[in-house]
Amino acid sequence: MPALSVFTSDEARESAQKAVHVIYVEGKDDVEFLNFLYTDRVRDIEFKWSEEPCSDPAIPTNGGCEGVIARVRAERMSRDGTKTVNTRVYGIVDRDIYKKRCNWPAFLEPDNNNFPAAIDDGMVVVLRRWEIENYFADPSVLRYTASRMAQLPEQRSIGEEAIADILINLCERLIVISAASIVLQQHGRKDLAPGWGSPLAGSVGDLERSVTDHLSQNHPVPGILTDFHVRLAEVRRFDCGGADKQARLSHLLRIVDGKRLFAHLETTLHFPRQICRLAASDCRERQADTEDLADFIRRLIN
Repeated sequence: MPALSVFTSDEARESAQKAVHVIYVEGKDDVEFLNFLYTDRVRDIEFKWSEEPCSDPAIPTNGGCEGVIARVRAERMSRDGTKTVNTRVYGIVDRDIYKKRCNWPAFLEPDNNNFPAAIDDGMVVVLRRWEIENYFADPSVLRYTASRMAQLPEQRSIGEEAIADILINLCERLIVISAASIVLQQHGRKDLAPGWGSPLAGSVGDLERSVTDHLSQNHPVPGILTDFHVRLAEVRRFDCGGADKQARLSHLLRIVDGKRLFAHLETTLHFPRQICRLAASDCRERQADTEDLADFIRRLIN
């Protein structure tokens, strides 16, 4: 879709609509990841970063989840907000929009059927997983990605089941960090650093004690430790247990920070830093199940 021209009226904006659906996302990486997944949809969909410049001064150009929402609203609605002038503009935001808004019932809803997966009258879709990166943490995809890394021949021996075990092991620990991240947001405190706790060694109990020590020493806020344990119990509802590792992992990936997960994978499996980008490109080739993300795109283009 060519750059938007300056719109002097709502009618001019409406006439500028194209056959392409435009989907705004939070960051530049999200555009790249989604283009990897949907290379065959370039005639139907254009993924765009909400912060991309626009020549129309009435359209806000900010990044992040709120930037996506504001841009979709501005491009869909008339200037006075009384009518829709462009029905081909949508947005995708990460699940953690509910964390940023402190909407804990939504963010901590473990059941996909009850999760509020759309906002703004359906114009913006909310991912059921924490963020787009979480969709690429599929054992079959990561095994395939590792097998084609010529620079890391030692990784070729890692089997899919072993990778699944590593992912679940990391997620068991990362949900403790998720609970800490939630309670810090709840109390208006700065989040844990991206690499906090690396490497995630020792037992889950050891990590839980490390988190409580960190909170008590660095964030001595009344009630924060009690709230942490409450949130930890809520986050652990996402661990469905059982012998089906793929089902368990899919549930865990809804409530762990994808960027943290891949950062720890780099350490655990000695993957290069571009592992997430490589896995994104391999996700489509391996036909990995991207759950609601794929369903949304399918509904949109049909």
